[in-house]
Amino acid sequence: MSDPRPKHQRDISNFVRLTKALAEKQVVWEAGPSQLEYSTTSACNLRCPMCPQADEPPVVNTPKELQRPFLEDVFETASSWVPIALSEPLLVPFHKYWDLLEKQNVWLDITTNAMLLTPEKLDEILPRLHRLTISFDSHEKEVFERVRPPAIFETVVENSRHAVARCREVGVPVIFHMVLVEDVLEKLCEFVDYVADLGVQRVSVLELLPTSTHFDEMNPFGRHEESYIAERLEGMKVRAAERGVGLLFNMRPSLGGEFTNSEVPMRLTNARGLELMQTELANEFVGFCPMVMTYLEVEPNGRAFPCCRAPEELYLGNVFEQGLEAVWNGPVMQDLRRRMFEGDYPKPCVGCAVLEAPKWRLEEQRRRAGDGDGANSPV
Repeated sequence: MSDPRPKHQRDISNFVRLTKALAEKQVVWEAGPSQLEYSTTSACNLRCPMCPQADEPPVVNTPKELQRPFLEDVFETASSWVPIALSEPLLVPFHKYWDLLEKQNVWLDITTNAMLLTPEKLDEILPRLHRLTISFDSHEKEVFERVRPPAIFETVVENSRHAVARCREVGVPVIFHMVLVEDVLEKLCEFVDYVADLGVQRVSVLELLPTSTHFDEMNPFGRHEESYIAERLEGMKVRAAERGVGLLFNMRPSLGGEFTNSEVPMRLTNARGLELMQTELANEFVGFCPMVMTYLEVEPNGRAFPCCRAPEELYLGNVFEQGLEAVWNGPVMQDLRRRMFEGDYPKPCVGCAVLEAPKWRLEEQRRRAGDGDGANSPV
């Protein structure tokens, strides 16, 4: 039975239940997921070699009769929707679910390759856009088109330039996201200058994950000592500080870190308020993965995981076969919560940037307050 209260009240109640569960080290939670990663389709318009899409996997679509009932169920507690499944979110027909987004006060957290991010498409999603992340790995046309085929550099830049300016007008943050591959390693400082000139205030850098058959040829750690890569990241960090661009290094613990460098204005929504509270909660419970606290990743076929990286070792079950509650509070999830409380992490969690991020955030807060010594420097 659905809760008839307004969504902001349900958000607060869900957060209180989550806090209680963490404080009491419960493994069966009354709190439900507040962030949903799910797409109705695995289709993508690109074939990036660092992504499994490069290997031409079959497209998987959620049967139409399952889509709306599932979203109705999870939106009872979720306030942000990440519509991705190694796919392009702008291929999702959001107009079919717009009434649900408005009724349940759910906001879109979109990561896109920007090929389809026309001004018209941006205007369509902007009223419920929480955050926009644009995948953009290089400021050099040749390199960019090599790592993001068959994207057209000029189209992505034009769409991105418009999106950065338009989103700033309404208080929607835009992040440029790059994957650290061999081809981009030597010009990280120039990359910062380029995106800063576009008006970008935040860049995230992801260590290449071994998820495609091209991993070995693209992985800079297979060609260089970690100390050399650390030098390149340090140069990027210095340039970003000079240009007022925030950085998040989603890397192994020895290289990871968060460096704010500038404040990014955001419009206040229930999703934003909840995100701020959850960030503080993660800081209070360092060592318990922030995604395991709040996140549910569901593939188009219903397979569910507790985080965006979705390793098979953390497979929770199938929400279309078992139901949301049976997966969210099932035996696998209960055991994962217990292991988080005890610090007995599953192998995929050890050294994961998501688990380490609250530590980096606290270090950055101390640094900005003048109490730290830059301990989260990548060198």
